[in-house]
This record gives sequence, structure tokens and C-alpha cells, in this order.
Amino acid sequence: MRRLFAIASTAKRFVRRNLQGKGNPRTAPSTFDLCWGRRDFSGHSYDYREKLRNGLSDIKLDDAVDLFSEMVKSRPFPSIIEFSKLLSGIAKMNKLDAVISMGEQMQKAGDFTQISDVVALVDQIVELGYHQPNTVTFNTLIHGLFLHNKASEAVALVDRMAEKGCLPNLVTYGTVVNGLCKRGDIDLALHLLKNMEQGKIEADVVIYNTVIDGLCKYKHVNDALNLFNKMESKGVRATVVTYSSLISCLSNYGKSSDASRLLSDMIEKKINLNVVTFSALIDAFGKDGETFRG
Repeated sequence: MRRLFAIASTAKRFVRRNLQGKGNPRTAPSTFDLCWGRRDFSGHSYDYREKLRNGLSDIKLDDAVDLFSEMVKSRPFPSIIEFSKLLSGIAKMNKLDAVISMGEQMQKAGDFTQISDVVALVDQIVELGYHQPNTVTFNTLIHGLFLHNKASEAVALVDRMAEKGCLPNLVTYGTVVNGLCKRGDIDLALHLLKNMEQGKIEADVVIYNTVIDGLCKYKHVNDALNLFNKMESKGVRATVVTYSSLISCLSNYGKSSDASRLLSDMIEKKINLNVVTFSALIDAFGKDGETFRG
């Protein structure tokens, strides 16, 4: 419950900060207060649903923030349709920053984690005509889906981006690949790498490192080495992170000769070793009773 109050307070602070200096002081009761008030004559608080039914045509931004605060604290949690009605009213005020902020708060507070809900919210934004979702919008939604352990929905949203006139970028793929590898969905991560190639988007070393590390953690040693060689052939320069993942993996499976070869490669390329690399090498050569000779 404390978290819900914090979320609502964050939204309020965000919007009201943006109201300062914009000629919107609250010097008198708003239309929202006069029409609905805080309580009716019987002493019962108005439910947010009744407020939505009464219409939002004359609502002020500050009052809309109060209504949003009430909605995110309500249980059962309001539906995407109910939130969209409020967002529609705010959109007509041309307050895009407030709508975006509220959308983020909705994801944190509620259960908008199904792909249909996320796409519905994006479609609503487009339909209102005040904001064309861009790649940043989709990247934020995709990240939120992974935070809610909705990997399949996140991947599906990547496919929907093109339909909405947006192309995935390196940040998009990096977010998805990282989320998939953390879950152990390595095959799907490799499939995305192929999709990147088909879309003529070159994966960077961070994405390669993420997949290589995932392959190593899930015992796909040969696949990790193959991807490493492919990365090098494409001109993507390996880093100490790349080598450390591979050397640690090879050490764990008793392949000290391969680990030694990679170490020589590092030295030749003047890549400084880190603690992880040293630890892996000590473990590898300690098991085999060998000493590395460069």
C-alpha cells in the first residue's frame, strides 16, 4: 500500500512541477471540485467510476492528477479502458508529458503486462492523435514487460513495432537479448541476432557479449566459441568481458588449452586482464596442474 501511495505522489509531483510558471495556479475551486466535490451530501466519497461516467470535458489538469491518484490506489485495479478515458481528457489539454508520466506509473502500479493491454495503450495514444509512438516509447514498454517477466509479450511487441511505423534499434535488441539471456532463452536470443542481420542492423559488442555469456552459462561452449569467431569476422572487437566469459567457461569444462589460446590472443591484442579473467585462469591451470607459458 505504501508503494501505491508513493507512485501516486510521484505522478502528482511530476505534473505539478510542470504546471509551475505556466499560469495555472489554483486560486479558486475548479470545475471538477464544484461539480463532484470531495464528498457528496450523504457523506460518501464519489467513486472514480462515477466521476468518469459524469464526463471529463471540463476537468482541469490538477484535478485529473488527483483522479489518477485515486485510480492507481483503487482495488480492483481500473481497466485499461478506464485509464484511457482519463488519458483522453488530459490529451485534449495537449499535456503529453503528463500522459507519458501517468502511463509509466500505470505500469508500475498495475498489471498491464499482457501484450493486448500494452498494444491497446499504444493504439489509444495514436487514435487520440496527440502522439505518434516512436522507438523510445516501444523500448520503454518492452523493458517494462521484461520487468514483469513477460518475455514472450516483449518479443511480440518488437514484431508489432514495424506495424506502428517504428523500426527496432540497437537499444531495442539489446534490451530484448539481455532479458532473454537472463531467462535462459538463448535460442530465441540467437534468432534475434539473425533478425538483426536481416534488418541490416549490426549487433554491437555489448549484444554479442550478452549472448556469449548466456551460452557459456548454459553450457553451450562450442556455440559460444562459434559466435565469438563470427563476431571477430564481422570486425566487432572483443573486449575483456568477452574473453573473461569464454575463458571462465572453458576453464569450467577442463579446456585449458583453449583458454590458453584465448589468453595469448588477449595479450597479442593488448587487452588488459581483469579479476574474472585471472580467477578463471588460476582455476583452469590449477586443475590441470599446468602453468601458462606465453
